[in-house]
Amino acid sequence: LIDRRDKNMLDLLCRLIRGAQDPPEQLSIASDSLEELMNISSSTLERTWLEFIQANGYAPPDKGQSLLKKHNTRPDYAYSQHSALIYIDGSHHRGQRRRVMDTDTTRQLEDEGFTVVRFNEDRTSWKRVVDEYAWIFGPGMSSSQNQNT
Repeated sequence: LIDRRDKNMLDLLCRLIRGAQDPPEQLSIASDSLEELMNISSSTLERTWLEFIQANGYAPPDKGQSLLKKHNTRPDYAYSQHSALIYIDGSHHRGQRRRVMDTDTTRQLEDEGFTVVRFNEDRTSWKRVVDEYAWIFGPGMSSSQNQNT
């Protein structure tokens, strides 16, 4: 039984109507090295995020700055094997207009089959985010392992 008057259900049904059978946009197969990822990072915050990933023993992304033409977006990083796209959102993402654009982009990408993970400039939240998506980032090093390195 489907309640077509329910706002969430109506939204889902409308997205299904607009759906297409085109295969999802693919990321290129070649992987970028950590050094290449550092070099193509467009902000200090992105490089700091890569350093956080490396220092804590999480799996690094395999792509950086890949343009997804169909969605007119360039995620900061990608984990191709998991179809996961990573955005490192700095202070310019705080504005209402930008947040609406980000939400729309995320919805479109998720409808296409991608997992979208956003990290904001609050570095204290990064551990919580990687833990939530451990199936992408891996378990990382425990605190004691990290202190011994």
